[in-house]
This record gives sequence, structure tokens and C-alpha cells, in this order.
Amino acid sequence: MTNISQQIIAGLSEAGKLNPGTKVKVSAGSGVDSGKTGTVVGWNEVKTDGRGVPTNVPGEYRPLDAKRRKNEVPVRLDSGNLIIMFKNRLQEA
Repeated sequence: MTNISQQIIAGLSEAGKLNPGTKVKVSAGSGVDSGKTGTVVGWNEVKTDGRGVPTNVPGEYRPLDAKRRKNEVPVRLDSGNLIIMFKNRLQEA
């Protein structure tokens, strides 16, 4: 792979990151949160109990683990609610 190809690939992967502060919109077909907009927040805003289950995210019952943190991000919706959404269901607003 040439140096230019590596730079292009690196640029694409950076562009696809959903860093805290990024405005996003939930894709259609994503359930009750479809079409809603919000801002990606850090994992430190998600409070958990002793088993790792989020306590301040309505409807969450599964513990947070490394796999979930890799594939999902916490989003503070414009309404003020906090959700955890799959990265592939979010698009930059």
C-alpha cells in the first residue's frame, strides 16, 4: 500500500469517528428514537450500578462492557434524555 493510500484511509477513519460534542441524528428505522437529534457525550456521563448496568439511561438493562463501548456511543438528545445508540445508526447532523 502506498503512502498516499494510507493517508486517505486514515483520513476516512478519522472522519467516521463520533467524538464527544458531535451533533448527530438517529437514522430512520432505529425504533422510538428515529429521527431525533442530539450530541455525542462521553462515557463518564453514564452512571452505572455495581454490575455495570446504566442507571441514568431509561430502558437499559445490559451491563456496559468493552464490546458495547466499541460499537455504541452515549447521546444526549435535544430533549435532554440520555440514550446509548449503535454507531452505525447515527449520522452527523
